[in-house]
Amino acid sequence: DYEAPNFKDEKSTYIKTPDNAEVTPGESMDFEIFYKNAGPLDALELKIGIYLPDNLELVESSLDGLDYKVSYGSLIVTAGDVPSGRSGSLSLRFKVRSPLDNGTEIESLKVKLNYYKESKLIGKKGVFNYEFESGRTFTVASSPDFSSSGISFKEVPEDISRGDPVSYAIN
Repeated sequence: DYEAPNFKDEKSTYIKTPDNAEVTPGESMDFEIFYKNAGPLDALELKIGIYLPDNLELVESSLDGLDYKVSYGSLIVTAGDVPSGRSGSLSLRFKVRSPLDNGTEIESLKVKLNYYKESKLIGKKGVFNYEFESGRTFTVASSPDFSSSGISFKEVPEDISRGDPVSYAIN
């Protein structure tokens, strides 16, 4: 029982991702992390580590009421004890960074569950980890509208000759 995995059931421990494969700069993306202790022993002091993908900004207001910290490119949420058979979830919101080039890929969300368990019957205890990811990547679709762009002179001198300074604006 002690060696049996606690969170390895892919049907109950997974990441729900947004449906769209293409995202735009500035767009919000919602992810849900589901976990269930399917093992025979309680998972104590569960910490959920989420590696923050490049080109996404965490919207910290989506974490209201949670015990968390952001450190070294990861979000760490303290979920507490998860008794055998119990489940939980975590909702996260990210914002796609702006500006981003068309075709930029955003990697999959990666999660690491870290917990402690012990079996008093056999006198063993230790820290365990389980890592999983959504397996989905997203592609940035960025096509800015330059139809109203152009160059204009700030001042048009009446008499201009070679070497004279010219002021212009790029819109």
